[in-house]
Amino acid sequence: GQKVCYENWSGLDCNECAGRWEGENCDQCIEGWTGAKCQECEENYFPDGVCNVTCNPELGRFNCSDKGQKVCYENWSGLDCNECAGRWEGENCDQCIEGWTGAKCQECEENYYPEGFCNITCKPELG
Repeated sequence: GQKVCYENWSGLDCNECAGRWEGENCDQCIEGWTGAKCQECEENYFPDGVCNVTCNPELGRFNCSDKGQKVCYENWSGLDCNECAGRWEGENCDQCIEGWTGAKCQECEENYYPEGFCNITCKPELG
């Protein structure tokens, strides 16, 4: 008859690691997999069932989608979320560019016009 291998083993002589197992005793999950039967993605590995894309969320900069793609926070942009978006600037993209103010850099700073562009300064003179 044919040999019946233990769960983590395969091959005619049951001397190869099966499926998502590796290691000298076929007792470790291959990279990206975890769980009692190597059945789920390790932390920061995506997408579920494939587990071959890594994405490590970076606080203040981006999260990861369920497919492992970086999802930039509002004030960041670029493939790696390493560029300031829209009207943001500064080392942490947490300051409004000149002429803009507000929680989301959405309104003109004092003495900057026209609304929506905020690129012309006009300071009233007293007297």
